[in-house]
Amino acid sequence: MKKYLEGLKIALISMYKDFIGLFTITKIVYVEVEHYERHLKVKDSGGIIISGQELRTILINKLKNKLDINICFQIIDKTYYLPSKKYVQDILEIDQLNYRKYKSDTFDCDDFSFLSNSTFIELTYKDDVRRAPFSYGIVFGLITTPHAINVFVDDKEDVYFIEPQSDVFMTIDDDKIKKIYTLIV
Repeated sequence: MKKYLEGLKIALISMYKDFIGLFTITKIVYVEVEHYERHLKVKDSGGIIISGQELRTILINKLKNKLDINICFQIIDKTYYLPSKKYVQDILEIDQLNYRKYKSDTFDCDDFSFLSNSTFIELTYKDDVRRAPFSYGIVFGLITTPHAINVFVDDKEDVYFIEPQSDVFMTIDDDKIKKIYTLIV
């Protein structure tokens, strides 16, 4: 019995340490999300939530002339949150990724795109609860030259491309967007 109680005590201490560690990690993520939300000029007005299949349909229908025949097209989650364009612009203004310096092969276009995407992944957590992920992702393609940028669909179901190195928004009609080879949301 003594051995059993000692094992139970060790298990409880371990669980407590895991809980405290989880609380600490959760607290750090919450503080980062709170940082964004506290500084936003435009508060999240609700946007809309759609299914992954609906997002796929919107993107395919609107981008059909830009999609490569062999595209790698990944819509990963079951539901997505479509925020307003202004809300996304406000978040990008706060993240200040566009002020970082480009470094060939070490911090280039794909790195900028992945970091920009990660900002929206972090913001998916609110009050320690995961909401539907933002309809914000990464595109690899012929954007004047081979390049990586971001894409998102807003609450009006308009599709925008974003150059994360400058926070410049482009529409599907922009001549710079020639061909999309990979799209991941």
